[in-house]
Amino acid sequence: MVHALELAAGMLAPGGQVADIRALDERAEFLVPPPGGGPPRSCGFLRETDEGIEYRQAEAALKEALARGVLTLVSEQPFTFRHHASSLPAMRAYLADTWTDAIIDPDVAAAIEAALAAAGPGAELVLRESGWMRVLTAGS
Repeated sequence: MVHALELAAGMLAPGGQVADIRALDERAEFLVPPPGGGPPRSCGFLRETDEGIEYRQAEAALKEALARGVLTLVSEQPFTFRHHASSLPAMRAYLADTWTDAIIDPDVAAAIEAALAAAGPGAELVLRESGWMRVLTAGS
């Protein structure tokens, strides 16, 4: 991964920047907010079969590139990403298209279905994840 960062730094125009946008090494949470407002109901967490190893590997590679002067950190900002789905099957379809190792455990699926039923018509399921947006330039 460090080699890829070296290549990216070498391709930047003078003053050019590269954005590193990725999830934190934290579990994504399923929420069901009530349609009329109020605090969302937590239904549990998405499970990754590889335990999110790619996040730790990417972070280690970036730290090494920064330490070696390949890249320089200009700014960083945490952010929250939310994917909204109208139902558990719609969320499963989203995960099948966008995640390679995501699992909704049966107890979490049951909690989601119960929360959606309790919230009533118009309720939706939200997958909330935290991430970093980092802006970097070629090192000096």
